Amino acid sequence: MDFPDYYRSTFTPAAEINHRLAALQSRLMEEGLEAALLHQLVDLYYFSGTAQQGFLFVPARGEAILFIKKEFTRAREESPLSRVEPLPSLAGLGNRLRECGCRVPARLGLELDVLPVGTFRFLKEILKFEEGWDVWPWIRSLRETKSAYELGLLEKAGTIAAEVYREVAEFIRPGLSEIEVAGWMNYLAMRRGHQNILRSRGFNSEIYNWHVVSGALGTLPSSIDAPFNGLGLSPAFPLGAGLKPIVAGEPVLIDFGTCYTGYQVDQTRMYAVGKPGAEFLEAYEALREIEAFILRNLQPGVPSESLFPLALDKGRELGVEAVFLGRPGNKIRYVGHGVGLESPEPPFLAPGHAYPLREGMTLALELKIVLPGGAVGFENTVAVTADGPVKLTTAAEDFLIL
Repeated sequence: MDFPDYYRSTFTPAAEINHRLAALQSRLMEEGLEAALLHQLVDLYYFSGTAQQGFLFVPARGEAILFIKKEFTRAREESPLSRVEPLPSLAGLGNRLRECGCRVPARLGLELDVLPVGTFRFLKEILKFEEGWDVWPWIRSLRETKSAYELGLLEKAGTIAAEVYREVAEFIRPGLSEIEVAGWMNYLAMRRGHQNILRSRGFNSEIYNWHVVSGALGTLPSSIDAPFNGLGLSPAFPLGAGLKPIVAGEPVLIDFGTCYTGYQVDQTRMYAVGKPGAEFLEAYEALREIEAFILRNLQPGVPSESLFPLALDKGRELGVEAVFLGRPGNKIRYVGHGVGLESPEPPFLAPGHAYPLREGMTLALELKIVLPGGAVGFENTVAVTADGPVKLTTAAEDFLIL
């Protein structure tokens, strides 16, 4: 297929895919599992380089085979795998596996965290395996650490975000609605290559990138685990930006996720048209101090959960304990979450996450304060390195007063 060069430039290198598959196969062998069958869209992309519809059969030993229902011609070009096979029908998957020399073991690895019950039953019927074994914990562990190639894509997403945040100042004004601001930001991001599809794992898990909220209505809680959610457009989607107009002097919080070639970064900055109340500016500076304190302690080997109480202690020292991470009764129990192909994903800077941070992990530091007249936020996506954390989001960090 004659793809243009700018599209081909986004293809995942063969060495990257081979390294990921080798790591998964090593884990399969360690756990005594003969093979895994992957079907979830993001996992397919991660291990094959294409998000076309199909299944990836990964034996513990030997070559992985990608079976594509739709669209085979594109998948064969997009994936660096040497074995990409057509799958005329889902019901014929068992026959195609046998024709390609694949043996389905009695215990088969599957993504049981997201695989629908109906699909599981269908696969069990046609493939005749006895037990499905959840391989998501192993995949999750592999995806936690980003390669230099992945970090480059995240850095590009951060560059797009910085350009978009800079241009917000050119169009935001009183009377413009929150959703209009969000729409303009998406336009500015998409013309630079922003994917405008953010992915999250799990049932009923939806994610959107246009969290633009202002004034007291922006502090409203809703269905997701956040210190505030905003009003939204309707009860059908009661989150984020709504039809509320921007008002002079009110704080405007913009939490805008940007995605490039599947990889997403998260970032929050503050704006106001006209000078806002001093309490909002003081809260913002407190969040910047808390972030700086977290970053000084964000090192490989540090237990992920240890940074949560450190952040609380810093908030207490700065006198914002009562409003840091939300109002009483609606406080969140984390100060950071992983980002990458999906969000949120490990690591989590939260109680109960005792695993050590590793070089190559990427996470968004989710720092928020909720005041009576508006929400205040400051957030960056950072990479854990041996030399200390590196910010992948580089938008100007001042509270911008227009």
